[in-house]
Amino acid sequence: MDHDKIRKAHWDAVSTTVFCEICADQKEKGNRPTAFLSPEGYKILGIEFARRTGKTYSRPQFKNKWDSTKSLYQAWVYYRTKATGLGWDPVKQTITASKEQWDELIKANKLIAGFKRGPPDNLEMMDQMFEDAHVDDRAVSSSTQIVQDIEDIMKEVVDCGALEGSVEHYMATKLFSKLENRAFFHTMKTAEGRLRWLKMQYEDRKRN
Repeated sequence: MDHDKIRKAHWDAVSTTVFCEICADQKEKGNRPTAFLSPEGYKILGIEFARRTGKTYSRPQFKNKWDSTKSLYQAWVYYRTKATGLGWDPVKQTITASKEQWDELIKANKLIAGFKRGPPDNLEMMDQMFEDAHVDDRAVSSSTQIVQDIEDIMKEVVDCGALEGSVEHYMATKLFSKLENRAFFHTMKTAEGRLRWLKMQYEDRKRN
């Protein structure tokens, strides 16, 4: 490849759709034997992508786009089917959550900000691209594991008496984005002690 043709990859909506269309087609033709396209699949991807978009990208650039697309798809599958405490709008075909939940989720995983509006673009083609890829807690990113940890500890917060809407529950949403605060909370073994600690944290925050 000529050096003057090598440039930083720019992925707008059109080029992303073309990328997904070609990758899905190569998957159907048997050129994704493992988790990635085969050498033949990447070769055809480069040729077809250049023909349809006028852009010439390298294999590492396509591989980076494949990985980022897969991360987005895995996040959608996880939050759509496995995450607890979230709702579903059948009309808009998207995940529903309170503003506080969205703030916490997006803080932990910026990929999912777009899910507030609906599913990711090119979802059907992603289904084809990543079909047979097992998506579970080990497949999602470390940030998704953080979200799961927060979901778990917020259940414990409610169990100790800090109901949603209370100042103690609000305080927990501020504290538990940090691992050390979650660790401190778990050192307390009684519901009363945990609730008292959250109240003290709130009072300290008000004074300061």
